[in-house]
Amino acid sequence: MIEPLFFLTLLAPAVVDMQVFASGLIEVIEIFGIPLVGLGAYGAYKAAEWQRRNKVITGREGLIGAKGVVKRSLKPFGRRCRGKVMVFGEWWEAVSDEPISAGATIEVEAVEGFTLFVVERLPS
Repeated sequence: MIEPLFFLTLLAPAVVDMQVFASGLIEVIEIFGIPLVGLGAYGAYKAAEWQRRNKVITGREGLIGAKGVVKRSLKPFGRRCRGKVMVFGEWWEAVSDEPISAGATIEVEAVEGFTLFVVERLPS
């Protein structure tokens, strides 16, 4: 009959090899892993800092001050002049205090619903 301890003597070299491999793996993790985690944390910090500094402005606030082009002349209609402009590649209904011809550069001063209040800007 084979003694039970006989199998342990056969496994002993494998266990020692696993311990050596594990200690080597730990050294590799210490050498490369810890700096990589630190570099990743620094990258995440810088990305969050950039987002805090550079807020995305959309909607009404993003349109105010935007430049555009008159596509259909703003002609007198009632008390104001009305026409169509293109701002950020989109067509908008526009209102102005003075007539503005097609092709002129405009700047958005206010937004009310889907109507932009614009003024003519001379090319600089």
